[in-house]
Amino acid sequence: MKLKPTLSGKTDLPTDSRFYHTLQRIARWMDTYYLDPILGFLLPAGIGDFVSALMAIPFIVFSLFVAKSIPLTLAIINHTLWDILIGLIPFFVGDVLDVFSRPYRRNLQLIEGYLAGDKSTIRHLQKHVAITLFAIFLCCTLIYFMFKAVLWFGDFFMEILY
Repeated sequence: MKLKPTLSGKTDLPTDSRFYHTLQRIARWMDTYYLDPILGFLLPAGIGDFVSALMAIPFIVFSLFVAKSIPLTLAIINHTLWDILIGLIPFFVGDVLDVFSRPYRRNLQLIEGYLAGDKSTIRHLQKHVAITLFAIFLCCTLIYFMFKAVLWFGDFFMEILY
């Protein structure tokens, strides 16, 4: 990744930007202050998990347009989809597991490693592109069926109650 020098002659690191600091705040709120599992617990039928997944959009935009890395973007999407899938596990089990899942921290660590030029992070991202694509496909399929199951359970319980 080439960095453009500023007028002062210094390179402007993306980690000094407001955008990057926003990513740090999102990761802190979603993972450290447990906003991700709280949203999943408070909002019914997987809605909280999808709302919290919207917070991954800035990570995706940053990886695509600032870091300009497709493997990094795929890894971020993969972590986000697995977080949705975990959160969809019914009977509050998914919400409890969400406490231990830290996708926003992992995404931030990947971005930091990539921007720092960490060779092991970059090699890992590039080496696992095919596996990540398969995992994204698998996760999307599982989310679809899990969401259908959640809707079916909701209809089933509504019939029992009425």
